[in-house]
Amino acid sequence: MNEKDKIFEYIFYYFGGNIYCFQRFYKMWNDPLKLHKSQQADQSVLRGVDSKKEQGSNFSIYLPASDEPIHQTMEISERIIAGNETILLIDDEEMVIDVGVALLNRIGYTVLKAMNSYEAIEAYKEKKDEIDLVILDMIMPDIGGGETYDTLKKIDSEVKVLLSSGYSLSGQAGEILDRGCNGFIQKPFNMRTLSQKIREVLSNDNR
Repeated sequence: MNEKDKIFEYIFYYFGGNIYCFQRFYKMWNDPLKLHKSQQADQSVLRGVDSKKEQGSNFSIYLPASDEPIHQTMEISERIIAGNETILLIDDEEMVIDVGVALLNRIGYTVLKAMNSYEAIEAYKEKKDEIDLVILDMIMPDIGGGETYDTLKKIDSEVKVLLSSGYSLSGQAGEILDRGCNGFIQKPFNMRTLSQKIREVLSNDNR
């Protein structure tokens, strides 16, 4: 991991670990055209990041003005729950994989990664006795999450799978859960939510 990637990892972590909001920021930062288009679309743009070791970080952000009243809410801080199990993370977005692995490693997990269903199935066949949990993206470019789940279930009827999707539980996600999938987490999510859902699935003996 180069110095720039390390900076992004720390930015991601201290922004609360919201993978999918960070994904938009990451893509815009690395593509000035997207940054310009985003400015035209919503007029909300991150202009720059200045980060210095042992000194801190400065963020320059331009936000559109609004006449809407400010609604203040108080959120209860929820802790990130660590673990020491092995997780197979399946997602076709390289950035999601890279950051997900780094953050899950940070809270104690060993992480295997797969960027498509074929890789995932082969990895599970080879290391199913080591893998405690599979985090499976429902929308994949080759074999969909539902078919991937069914294949993993045939390989190991005791496999624990946490389904991840931007869609709600209705439709395909609900059908996969009805077939025995152990849990569901809706995108976008942050690391606190993910860490708690992981512990919930791993602690549940009902398969």
